[in-house]
This record gives sequence, C-alpha cells and structure tokens, in this order.
Amino acid sequence: MKGHGDLSTDELKSEIGKAVRARFSGIVLSGGEPCIRKDIVEAARHTRELGAQFGVITNGRMLAYGKLTEELCLAGLTYVYMSLHGPEDIHDRLVGVTGAFKQGVRAIDNLSKRPELDLTVNTVVVKPNLEHLCDTVRLLQNLDCRIKFSYVEPRGAMMENREDIPDPLLASRAISDAIEHGLRLGISPRRIAWDGLPHCYLPGHQDKFDDLFTHDI
Repeated sequence: MKGHGDLSTDELKSEIGKAVRARFSGIVLSGGEPCIRKDIVEAARHTRELGAQFGVITNGRMLAYGKLTEELCLAGLTYVYMSLHGPEDIHDRLVGVTGAFKQGVRAIDNLSKRPELDLTVNTVVVKPNLEHLCDTVRLLQNLDCRIKFSYVEPRGAMMENREDIPDPLLASRAISDAIEHGLRLGISPRRIAWDGLPHCYLPGHQDKFDDLFTHDI
C-alpha cells in the first residue's frame, strides 16, 4: 500500500498463516512487484507447507531468469498473472523500461513450459496498443497460456495520462477483432479472454469474460 513499507519476511509469513487459518485456499502476492522480494521463494515454500497454493501478479521481468522460475515452481508456485502490453517498442514505452519486452517474452517462454502453472498473460488496452492486439495474439498463439485483454481502468496513475484512454467502443472492437483473430488461428476459446467493459460491448464473446473473481481471487 502507498505510504507503507514492505512487510518483513516474518510479517509476510504471519499474514500468510492468518489467511490459511481463515481457510483461504491460496495466496497471491501483488504490486508493487512481488518477484523482486528476496524472500519470494521462501514465501512460496511456506505457503505450500501450510497446505495452500501460491501465486503472483507480476510484470514478469524477474521470471525471465530461469533459475528463479525453477526455484519458485519447486517451492510451490501454481498461479502467474503477468503483463505484456504490445510489440517491443510500445511495451517498453508504456512501462518506461528499455528491454522490458524481451524480459517479458523470455519469462512467458519459461513459464509456459511448466504444465503445473495457471498462466495468464494480460494486455491492458490503451490507445498506443489499440491497433496491435492481434500482434500479441500471434506472438502468444503457440505458448501454453491464457491470452487476455483488459480495458484500462480510468483511475489512479492513468488519470495523469487521460489522452491514452481509448474510446470504449473502439476498444471493444479491437478486442473483439483480436479474439476472433485468435480463434481463426486455432486458439482454443478457453485460452482467450477479456474484461473491463460491459458484456454488451462484446456480443458473442460474453463467455470469454475473465477477471480476478473468475480466478477465485
């Protein structure tokens, strides 16, 4: 949370323990960026030892390192929800880090080879990537992951960049085009998803609506 420091390892383990005792079946760590924690593997192992599943919501860059991915999977990682926002130049510009796209793609390649993982690769739909959603579908079509498009939430830091918020109708058409492109490529309907817009904006694709609630989070 803003204004609060990171939990210590002991504090994190205590919170995990509270959640498990409250009969939650899994723990998911989210932003900032959970995978930069030096104790992330220890947290995964502790969660597994308590009988719960462990996941992360991440930008994926740390998971480009095969050793960390291997250690996390061995420690009990079962769920990854990560972001990829378009072709290299667009992704790097949107996240403000040169090389982030290459790290993200490497992470997806590492993770997609782990059959035990529930992997979702999410693209937040904004004006700069609106015409490139099909590129993302083609990039991910042969990898074992869920491909998801999320209309940007007009709040928080996004309100400082309002010019990048696309018209909802234009965004829905781009998302629908990307979904249909994926289906034509032979991607299973179960592997392609969307959220962030009313169901009436994507007629024929309501069954592909997918958010953290449908993930039991």
